[in-house]
Amino acid sequence: MGYGHGCLCWNGLWKNLMANKLSLFGLGMAIGFTWMIAIISIGFFATYMLKDGYASGWHENVINSVVIFRGIFNLAYPGWAMNFIGTILSGLWGFVHGFVAGFSIAFFYNIFGKIFNK
Repeated sequence: MGYGHGCLCWNGLWKNLMANKLSLFGLGMAIGFTWMIAIISIGFFATYMLKDGYASGWHENVINSVVIFRGIFNLAYPGWAMNFIGTILSGLWGFVHGFVAGFSIAFFYNIFGKIFNK
């Protein structure tokens, strides 16, 4: 079969693939939920590591690293790894950040897909 008789050539496959649009809401939800789960799970682990301070079984350098990381991460997510409620609220704020990022990525992907596939 030739190109005009239903053959799926690379050019047609590429144009068909790039003609698909990303769901703005779907990608926003996926990235937001993933980021929220990551923030909450790592926050709970950091809270567990720091609950006894230097008297815990963790090496001093590990505790120092977690304290430094918590200080930096608290700039964007205040209250993270300080207590249970602070970590949950930081996770919800992380969901908002992830949703906006995913929505923006899908939005610009769809715009550039239209521009470059004319």
